[in-house]
Formats: sequence, structure tokens, C-alpha cells
Amino acid sequence: MNLKAQIDPELHEFIHQDRIRLFTERNEFKRLAEQNELELNETQVRSKQVISLLLAINIVLIGVLTYVLQHT
Repeated sequence: MNLKAQIDPELHEFIHQDRIRLFTERNEFKRLAEQNELELNETQVRSKQVISLLLAINIVLIGVLTYVLQHT
């Protein structure tokens, strides 16, 4: 015999609305996490580019300094 459990309709509606709210909040947090991850990746790429540029400038300056010191 299967007897349906008697659930208060107000409680059932509250649980239903709360599940919808939790699902919506979860999706919002997932979207924010993905957005922050993309921003972090972009920042890492820019940082690597800046470091590469600074290393290239250092190499050029060391070369210029070596040239000047050899010819003076």
C-alpha cells in the first residue's frame, strides 16, 4: 500500500520556491566564478607580456652598456 504523505501546501510551496532561489543563486555564483577566472587568465597573460618586455629592455640596455664600456 502506497499512501501519499500529507504535506502542508504552504510548506511545499516554500520548499519549491527555495529550490528555485538556490538554483538561481548557484547559477549566478558559477557565472561570477567563470568571469573572475577569465579576468585572472587575462591578467596572467598581460603580466607575462610585461615581464617579457622588461626582459627584452634589460637585454638591450645591457648590450648598449657593454658596447659603450668597450668603446670608451
